[in-house]
Amino acid sequence: MNIPAIQTDLIGHELLEDRDVIRSLVKAFGKIILDLDGKIDRRELAHLAFQDKKSQTRLNRLLHPAIQECVEGWVRDQSQKKRPPFVLIVEVPLIFEAGYYRKFDGVISVSARRSLRLKRIFKRGWNDRELAKREHYQWSQVRKNRMADWVIHNNGSIKDLKKALFQWIMVLKMNDKLRQVSKRKYFGK
Repeated sequence: MNIPAIQTDLIGHELLEDRDVIRSLVKAFGKIILDLDGKIDRRELAHLAFQDKKSQTRLNRLLHPAIQECVEGWVRDQSQKKRPPFVLIVEVPLIFEAGYYRKFDGVISVSARRSLRLKRIFKRGWNDRELAKREHYQWSQVRKNRMADWVIHNNGSIKDLKKALFQWIMVLKMNDKLRQVSKRKYFGK
């Protein structure tokens, strides 16, 4: 749909290759997070970071400021284009938990039934224990949906999801500013 989008998870993955970030993470979590090539083993880092709230906070304090700086630079670059886009999408998995939602004009929650989310997560190779650890530090989907300005339901096919996204974009285009769009709009199946 030609809407510029950026994923903060991908920025985080790129940061894990930066020497200064690697040094900081090793100092915080130990050399156990390194693989044989001296690179960050993301599985091991995640395993340690989700042991307790203190470890997760430590990881977030090391990565989130750099991620936010990258996003802000990207937004600035997009807005300075000759023909700036009418909307930008920034995908932030823990947007509410980190308080990062305050930086945006609006928040979309892409939501699916729990059974479907579990099916998708297990396809990634996660197990029940890993999922439980991560969910422990995240808000419930119901709470996220309540906080969001718009909710897009993702219980159907990719085609259904694209249709819902298209409907949301049409609503935005019919309004002059994001803030004029009424809240609590739901799209999709």
